[in-house]
Amino acid sequence: MKIPVNEPSLRERELEYVSERVRADWVSSAGRLANKFEED
Repeated sequence: MKIPVNEPSLRERELEYVSERVRADWVSSAGRLANKFEED
């Protein structure tokens, strides 16, 4: 039995944001980009 999972869609901008956070050693549910995401 296969369990379906949601496949992320990381285009240019999304990949840039994720990479920026990993390089900054700040992966969290808080911060500038998380707040911006919640507002949009």
